[in-house]
Amino acid sequence: MGKPKTKYHILENEQQLDMLIDACKKTGYASVDFETTGNRIYNNDFYPTILGVCFEPGRAGVIPLGHFDSKFKKSWKTKLQKFGEEVIANENIVKVAWNAKFDMQVFHKYGIFHKGRLFDGMLAKYVLDEVRPHDLKNQVRRFLPKFGDYEEDYEGCNLPWDQKPLLGLSQYCAIDTDMCLRLFLFFEKKMMDKAFYPLFRNLIMPASNLLTKVETRGQRLDKEWHGELMEKYPRLILEAETKVRALKKVKRFEKSLIQQRLDKAISKIEEEIRESKKVIKTSDDSRKIASAERSIKNREEKIARLMAGEFNTKSEKAIIEPINFGSASQMTQLLFLDPKGFRFPVVKYTQKDKKDTDNPSSSEAVLLELQKTDKTGFIDTLLELRGLKQINNMFVKGFANLVQDDGRLHPKFHIQGTVSGRLSSSDPNAQQFPRLATNPDIRKCLVASTGRLYLMMDYSQCIDGDSYIFCNTGIKKLKEIIPGKDKICMMDPQHKNKHRVLNIKVLANKGKAECLRITTNTGRQLILTEEHPVKTKQGFTLAKDLKLNDTLYIENLFGTKSVGRLLINSDEAYIAGLFYGDGHYPKEKSGKRKPTDMSIFFSTGSDREELQPLLDNYFGCEFYGPKNTSRGIRGHSDKVLSFYKKYPKKDSHEMEIPKRILKSDFESKMNFIGGQIDSDGSIGNGRFRYTSACESYIRQLQLLFQSVGFHGIIRSTTTILNEREYTEYHLIVNYGLSRLKPYLRLKRKKQEIIDWELSKQYAVPANKTSHCSTQRIPLEIYQDLPRTSEFHKTYRNSLRKGRLIHSTLETYIDELSELDSRWLDVHHFMYEQITNIEKVGKREVYDMEVENLHEFNPNGIRVHNCELRLMAHLSKCKGLLEAFAKGWDPHLSVACKKYGAKYDEIEPIYKDEQHPEYKTWKVRRKQAKHIVFGCIYCIGAAKLAEELSDPKTGLVVSPNEAKSFLEDFFTDFPEVKKFMDKQMKFMHKHGYVKTLFGRKRRCPEIFGDNQMQIVEAEHASVNIPCQGAASDMALFTSVLIDEKVNKGELPDLQEVGTVHDSIYFDTLPKDINPKTIYQLWDMARNPSTKEWFGFQIDDIDMSMDFEVGRSQGEELPFAVGYDYNRLLNFKGEWKGSKEEEYYFSLVNKCKSVDIKDYPKVYPEYFK
Repeated sequence: MGKPKTKYHILENEQQLDMLIDACKKTGYASVDFETTGNRIYNNDFYPTILGVCFEPGRAGVIPLGHFDSKFKKSWKTKLQKFGEEVIANENIVKVAWNAKFDMQVFHKYGIFHKGRLFDGMLAKYVLDEVRPHDLKNQVRRFLPKFGDYEEDYEGCNLPWDQKPLLGLSQYCAIDTDMCLRLFLFFEKKMMDKAFYPLFRNLIMPASNLLTKVETRGQRLDKEWHGELMEKYPRLILEAETKVRALKKVKRFEKSLIQQRLDKAISKIEEEIRESKKVIKTSDDSRKIASAERSIKNREEKIARLMAGEFNTKSEKAIIEPINFGSASQMTQLLFLDPKGFRFPVVKYTQKDKKDTDNPSSSEAVLLELQKTDKTGFIDTLLELRGLKQINNMFVKGFANLVQDDGRLHPKFHIQGTVSGRLSSSDPNAQQFPRLATNPDIRKCLVASTGRLYLMMDYSQCIDGDSYIFCNTGIKKLKEIIPGKDKICMMDPQHKNKHRVLNIKVLANKGKAECLRITTNTGRQLILTEEHPVKTKQGFTLAKDLKLNDTLYIENLFGTKSVGRLLINSDEAYIAGLFYGDGHYPKEKSGKRKPTDMSIFFSTGSDREELQPLLDNYFGCEFYGPKNTSRGIRGHSDKVLSFYKKYPKKDSHEMEIPKRILKSDFESKMNFIGGQIDSDGSIGNGRFRYTSACESYIRQLQLLFQSVGFHGIIRSTTTILNEREYTEYHLIVNYGLSRLKPYLRLKRKKQEIIDWELSKQYAVPANKTSHCSTQRIPLEIYQDLPRTSEFHKTYRNSLRKGRLIHSTLETYIDELSELDSRWLDVHHFMYEQITNIEKVGKREVYDMEVENLHEFNPNGIRVHNCELRLMAHLSKCKGLLEAFAKGWDPHLSVACKKYGAKYDEIEPIYKDEQHPEYKTWKVRRKQAKHIVFGCIYCIGAAKLAEELSDPKTGLVVSPNEAKSFLEDFFTDFPEVKKFMDKQMKFMHKHGYVKTLFGRKRRCPEIFGDNQMQIVEAEHASVNIPCQGAASDMALFTSVLIDEKVNKGELPDLQEVGTVHDSIYFDTLPKDINPKTIYQLWDMARNPSTKEWFGFQIDDIDMSMDFEVGRSQGEELPFAVGYDYNRLLNFKGEWKGSKEEEYYFSLVNKCKSVDIKDYPKVYPEYFK
């Protein structure tokens, strides 16, 4: 490289150190960078070799410390201490570093703590541009290209860090500090110009300082318990390997595998012998002939040795190596392909360039699927073995490699690790620590400091992991979602409830939590935590506040075909439905399935005759069975085996819809449903009914129907036979059968639908169209339809003739759904009432974050993953702020203003259901709420009219009226309109929008030509700030807690780690009491942001749980009145002990008391 423009000097004496310190004081800057031995900070062999200090652009000094050529080698700690006291602890000097957490931890190790301003250039870059890379070298190439190659060309650049010569290392380090200072001056001004400075100074840097302390403290490793695990897991692995290798099929395959290797090796040697014989025959050179003869002799002897079982060389020993259960190729042969293996059905194939290959996958997900049908125990043992090896490598051995000489793990927490703002971590990755439900051993390794306990604070808004989500890749369980690969299919309230496919940003496993199960009047169920908001007709409501008969918003997927994309042959999908309706794989006498045979049963002999040709043709064999009977037919062919691998149907009480169908596209699902109806479905009075003894299968089927636009109802009946109860579950679909006709193959079933259509006629006088039954379109919607549509003409002619055939609606229902989605809303296909709420104990739960939309739809029920009550603050709306300040219901206050009433007079009416005006004000409050949220989502007048109308009560609001309501609202609350206009104007000018804390959300599409994308960007400019910054709230809460601890306003709570929304504190037992819990709750539910960011979100209260333990593996709910010194000093087995019994007796006494009521209920702790 060319000569660097950084002038630097390597200090040689005390006087030069004083000069460097004076230079820093004079300029007010010190850009610092340690070069070290490259070892971990808290190991004894770690020490800094030099410290680079740049005090102004282009000028730097290098302090030699522990370097082997240092002039201060014997006194470097004294020199470092002096520099630290004079510069790092000097409040008047700005400290600058790149990845400052590292350099500050080095200073901390030697008792030096910074005071005054600290600037991390890497985090500044992250605030300005959240997209990677964030390292210094890339930023130098980007902004200071003339220095771009300095790290590649200096003396000793290729040597280890502890062997680099002083001159070359000093040159590199000095330029590092110079580049960092130059970029700091550039970034600081840029952040000020872009208004990012409050975010950087008040959140990012304080959080970095806190995380520096968190990393410094580390997490103590229980060496005794970890030592037991170091012995336990190798033993468990050996036992699992021995167990799996002892299986007959594994032995048989291994023997075959070794024989194949041996045959291949011998074949290769024999080929070499043949080549040598050719040389003897063709060559005249005696030396070549002699060499060939020796070669033949050696190879013949080698063959003899191998045949005798003598393997000497490394390559020969490889022949007899046992199965490698970590080898994908060997596992593929063992599981699927080799005749000596298990020959399991192929679940999925590996992918290359996002396309399936011909190689079956043996991933863990595949094994979990095979586990359901494996009767040999192989999959169970193999999964156990894999799990043990993973735990051993990542955590047991991993902790041993990562624990430092102070006996602690020191995870690194990365603020810049994700675009979304969530923290990530490494060395070890705390986000991957297994939950107690998965593995209780690992978290027990992490124990609180001596004389302390862990106190965990966890934000809790989660959904059961076994809930299903509608994705572009199919109907998948929440816990199986892969962010980045899977996208969610749902109606987007920001786009007039149009169906969209949205990115899933985050899926977080939150461990086990107490849950509720909600059941609706259609039999739909959802399990979730008490604090999770659920969307009702009245808005989002916490699950714990839901009541019986509350109406839930149900995802309506009518008209979309975006759920699933796997293409399946129509005959195959139909036969699968037929088979799962009433078919089975016969069993042999041993009880095993016979996967080359299948039987299908029919209701009538004519059904059998009609469908048998289809089966014969598809499977390439003749199905047979007793003649003149409807009992069924049986087929036998290799294609049945192929079918079995795709559709391994279980017994009736364990049935599951094949994942292949759940992942399939619209047409494949419809063909599968057609087969279900033809085989074991009944049609009558315009409805379809399917019955099964398996409740989970019926629930899956309900979701399958929902994914293609049908609304199913689950019912159950119980009968007693021979003194035993038998329960059957029924799925009933009350509409849309005409849309299923093309997918039915039985003429009898089609005719049942046609007969019903022809008989279902209505006599409707033209002058009474407003009183149509629920099978007709209400007048207000009919009038809004385009007069040119074919449906409109048919519908109008039917009414004039005084009769309306139901098939008319079915014929044009697709067109109708495109014209106006309110058709389905009027038919109540989007709402269900709660019929039961019950506690179900602890379940493994997950939280999901959808891009630009803080809602998702587990089991078809719309829920929320963030509160949306920020419009008042953001818009500085006086009327709404007044309502929140006085504790008013904000929506009722809007209604009062609209109708010129006083809130104090209306509130008692709204709370009294017996008051004659209660219903009036209930409707008015609902309208006000829709208007407020309509502003947040930027919905138009037509959509708002739909939201404001209530067909049940006859309330109809036209788009013109809705437009008038919006105008009235903006007149009453002009600040809201001003805010919206301002946000959109800002977006059009700058191409991005900021959250409350100042994070940037870029929308460059605002400058494009795509009108839809422009509208989306405009909407984002309004709703993103209203929806945002939950992770920043949690991070800022940690900062505030640490500040209050430092000031003595909170007990000595030492944060030692954070995982997603959980924070761990090292705490003295005496400080774990109701007052501490209340203080933490009071801060975390609504952090004091006013002083730092100029806003306060007074209307949002975050909910959280508190747990206590001696280790992270002990999560005990907080108990009021318990002396936690007893827990600290308890010896022996906790589970089942009298102490545990006593502890939970206290938990049960206080669990009904809300934390907010602690000061009233337990005043003795607050004196």
